[in-house]
Amino acid sequence: MTAQQTLNNISRITLQALAQILGGCEQTRTASFDEALGIPTELAARTSIRVNQIIGHETGIPYTVDPLGGSYYVESLTKEFEERIMETVRKVDEMGGAIAATKAGWFQRHLAQGAYREQCRVESGEQIIVGVNAFKVDEPQPAQVFKVNPGAAERQIAKVRELRASRDQAAVDRALKRLRADCAEGVNVMPAMVEAVTAFVTIGEIGQLWREVYGEYVPESVRF
Repeated sequence: MTAQQTLNNISRITLQALAQILGGCEQTRTASFDEALGIPTELAARTSIRVNQIIGHETGIPYTVDPLGGSYYVESLTKEFEERIMETVRKVDEMGGAIAATKAGWFQRHLAQGAYREQCRVESGEQIIVGVNAFKVDEPQPAQVFKVNPGAAERQIAKVRELRASRDQAAVDRALKRLRADCAEGVNVMPAMVEAVTAFVTIGEIGQLWREVYGEYVPESVRF
C-alpha cells in the first residue's frame, strides 16, 4: 500500500486477493487502501470486504478447484520457490536452528539488506511503483482519514481503574504468584494463565510479570 494516490491501492488489494485465491489460500485478510496513512477508515475496510465478495460471487473462480493447475509458468515458479525455500531452511539448520540464527542477527541482516536493495531499485526507477516513482500527480489526501477519539484513552484508563477496584485482590495475588512460579519452573503456563484472566488480571500485569521473569528481548546489532 502506498500513501500516494491511495485509491490505486484498491487495484493492488484486488490483485493480492486474487493471487492468494489462485494460489490455493483458504483463509486470508485483505489490507485497506488507506493503511499507509493510518488505521483504516470504515469506508476503506468495507471496500476491502467488497473486493473479496466481488471475486467470490462475480468471477466464478470458486467453482474451479485449481484454475491455474498445469500452467507451465506457475509450476516452474512453484518449483523455484520450493528450491529456494529449502536452501534457506538448510542454511538455518546449519546455523543451529531459527533461535541461533536470530541471535546471530542472520534474519535481521537479510531483512535489512532486502529492504535496502528494493529501495535502491525504486529510487533508481528500475522498480516501478505507480504513483510513487512514476505516473505521479499532485492530489489532495483523501477526505476521510481515521482519527483517534482523544477521549478513548481516558475512558479505557477509567475502565481499568474501575476493574482493579472491584476485583478480588486476593485472587489476583494468588493467580500472579502461581503464574510467576510456573514461568520460573518452565512448566505449561496455560492453566495459570486461565486462572489469572479469570481473576481479572490485566494483560499489562501479565506482560510485566513475564518481563520480570524472562527479561526483555534486545536485538543484537545488525551487521552488514
